[in-house]
Amino acid sequence: MGYMSSHALIMEAAFFLGWVLARDSLAANLSDSRWLGHRPKSA
Repeated sequence: MGYMSSHALIMEAAFFLGWVLARDSLAANLSDSRWLGHRPKSA
């Protein structure tokens, strides 16, 4: 029982982290393509 609950918490945390990273990268890609002439690209 304890293993299952901790495993679920780890999976939930990993899913949340992946969603945040995907959202941030998507937002960065959209802003780069949309405001290419207004803000310099990093790297």
